[in-house]
Amino acid sequence: MHEKRSVASLGLIVLTGVLTGLWGCGGSESSTTPSALSLAPDAEVIAAMDRTLQDEYHAESIYLGVLADFGDQRPFANVVRAEQRHSQSILRLYGNHGLVAPGSLWTVGNVPHFDSVAEACTAAVSAELENVALYDTYMALDLPRDVRNVFENNRVASLERHLPAFQACSCQTCPAS
Repeated sequence: MHEKRSVASLGLIVLTGVLTGLWGCGGSESSTTPSALSLAPDAEVIAAMDRTLQDEYHAESIYLGVLADFGDQRPFANVVRAEQRHSQSILRLYGNHGLVAPGSLWTVGNVPHFDSVAEACTAAVSAELENVALYDTYMALDLPRDVRNVFENNRVASLERHLPAFQACSCQTCPAS
């Protein structure tokens, strides 16, 4: 009987430890929250998260390259910080779903560089349009609510803030309307 009670007590201790780790009872702020207990997204959604994360990393590296080549240039200085926020928001999705996020495939050394800021701005216009189209493609999937929210927020920022900023800088020599 004493042996059965010990096994039962051990089971209760293990269960308590598991619950403490999962729900943060008495744990640190970095403990996993109950939202992480949700099922991982399907392979198609994970692939969409991977692709959009790499796209954000790619833009960040290109814009950091422009800053390295030409110094503190607007809108690159502002948009690179936004790209970092975009990738951070996608990275949080991996954590929320108990997934390991891939590292960046991109560095300042393996992305395009440009002969002028105006050329970089023109390329950035195309990149932001492609980014919006990428998010549009994935918005057609059956996305978990948190993934949909992040994708939509990143898409809107690219369309409504980044794109107009790069259009303005690429058209510095355009005649006034």
